Amino acid sequence: MAPLFGPPGELSEFRGRYRWIALFVAVVFLGLLARAAQLQVFEGYEYVEKSRHNVERTRDIPTERGVVRDAEGQLLAYNTPAYTAFVTPEFFDVEEDWETVVRYLNLGPERAARLREQLVKLRGLKRYQPYPVAENLDDRQLALLMAHHTELDGLSVEETPMRVYPLRQLAAHLVGYLNEISEDEIERQRAEGYRYFPGDKVGRTGLERVWERELRGRRGRVTVIVNAKGVEKGKDPFGATTGRRYEIRPVPGNDLILSFNARLEAIVDQAFRGHPAGAAVVLDARTGFVLAMYSKPSFDPNAFIQGLSTAEQRILQENPFFPQHDKTVMDHYFPGSLLKPFLALAALEQPQMLEPGDLFDPASRFDCEGAYELAGQRFRCTKVHGLVDLHEAIVQSCNVFFFQLARRMGIDRLAQIAREFGFGSKTGIALTREVPGLVPDKAWFRSRPEYGFQYRVGYALLAAIGQHNTKVTLLQLASAYAALANGGYLYRPQLVKEVLYPDGRVRMSFAPELLRRIEMSSDSHRRILDALRGVVEAPQGTAHDQWTPGLEIAGKTGTAEVSRRRERRRDQRTTEERYRERDHAWFAGFAPADDPEIVVVVLVEHGGYGGRYAAPIAFEIFREYFKRIAPR
Repeated sequence: MAPLFGPPGELSEFRGRYRWIALFVAVVFLGLLARAAQLQVFEGYEYVEKSRHNVERTRDIPTERGVVRDAEGQLLAYNTPAYTAFVTPEFFDVEEDWETVVRYLNLGPERAARLREQLVKLRGLKRYQPYPVAENLDDRQLALLMAHHTELDGLSVEETPMRVYPLRQLAAHLVGYLNEISEDEIERQRAEGYRYFPGDKVGRTGLERVWERELRGRRGRVTVIVNAKGVEKGKDPFGATTGRRYEIRPVPGNDLILSFNARLEAIVDQAFRGHPAGAAVVLDARTGFVLAMYSKPSFDPNAFIQGLSTAEQRILQENPFFPQHDKTVMDHYFPGSLLKPFLALAALEQPQMLEPGDLFDPASRFDCEGAYELAGQRFRCTKVHGLVDLHEAIVQSCNVFFFQLARRMGIDRLAQIAREFGFGSKTGIALTREVPGLVPDKAWFRSRPEYGFQYRVGYALLAAIGQHNTKVTLLQLASAYAALANGGYLYRPQLVKEVLYPDGRVRMSFAPELLRRIEMSSDSHRRILDALRGVVEAPQGTAHDQWTPGLEIAGKTGTAEVSRRRERRRDQRTTEERYRERDHAWFAGFAPADDPEIVVVVLVEHGGYGGRYAAPIAFEIFREYFKRIAPR
């Protein structure tokens, strides 16, 4: 009888083929199962969202950022309604329609190329999200888009809040500015509530950055029905909207109320007319609150909102006066003679000098012959002053007197008193990129290889007149002079007085913050204040030429030397080179002298002699303050 399934050889061959067929079927089935799992489990959400985006769209709604007001209620930063053009990449034909959009919106070639590259790179669900291509559209752009919106699929226009800085260059460093946040930054700050929203802005400098969490508010979310072209049903790009379903209502940010006075800042700006670079700080001597912070030159923060072009960035970066630097806190300078009252106070409060039995007597008179020699080195004075005591040395700003005082006292005592008044460390004001300055002592010099790890007595002499390595900021000087004026109360400088909820309720309120009480006797305090008053009122005073009878001002002039290059003769150097070889001009003072209310510190970069160039600016600020801001 023949085998049922043929010869044994054929059966074996069939079984072999069967195994391969079964393996093939299993592989195909597993592949289909894996693909199904990928589509249903791993990519299911994306495909569901894509299908949902064909009929409805959920998108974020920008919120109103909190406003910033000065002490008198003037707006320093606010929002205004503006129209923004959006492109939804999934429904927009970049190859066909991009050049038309560029022409209608008047986009420059650099910005157009950058935007096009960003649109092409978007992938996944981000292609269904509207991407901003032009903000603050003008009437012409709106008219063009209205006339041709049916020809441009994926293009829409929405009303969005736009940040405005009405003072423009005035107070730009203090208020700061916004610009677009990057995706990398959003990922790093996701825990703080940031989500991807094309074109979203974040505070970059100044108060906008420091108070970002309070100011930014919380975006809302809305779901709308769209047609096949991605256009919202019941609404053309400029018409009324119907059928919206709000998931989350937007919450406006909180408002800042400052101690800063915009009218006083304008007074400072007017006083600086004719000077290309400089800075000034005005503090309330009784509380430490900032009344004005001025840095020149400045910039227009409105220009940063939509981003600067490469050419605009180059202009700012190549400006030799560094307009983006806040000279009040980001730069430090040699203080010059403005440091002398603190050295005098140290001698009065601790009369015991380095040598046993060597006591300082404020009535002692040192002979100034125009220079002081130490170890074969000659240290110059401004002129020959003759015999001067402590009072006369401050009034006439005699270097020789303070050279001798510093030699007997030592640099460590000078560093100690300077640090007590806040020099050498950040003030802690709520602003970005504050520098600490530098107050060197013996240990500092002995740690520096450029000084051979050695300290020399001559370093103390230079420190006594605010030169060599001693560096301070304007804000540190203002804070220190305020403490000198009020009897030793060193306050932390502050700008924000209140944070308000959108409905006007107070969220936070800030009182004066006392950092420390600097011990000084009433006699020492009186001597220093009398000398500072003599700087202005005494005929020999270095600021006497600016004295206005009836305006009681106490203060100190300063002239800080800068490094000079001597590669070429003066008549061969350019005007800019000769300008930069001039010394910095300083004035620091307070008024009224008997009951200090405000402190003013002025720096004129490369201005020259402090009494001639910085003092007139400070005196104009004092006069206008008491005339227009706080009439007495």
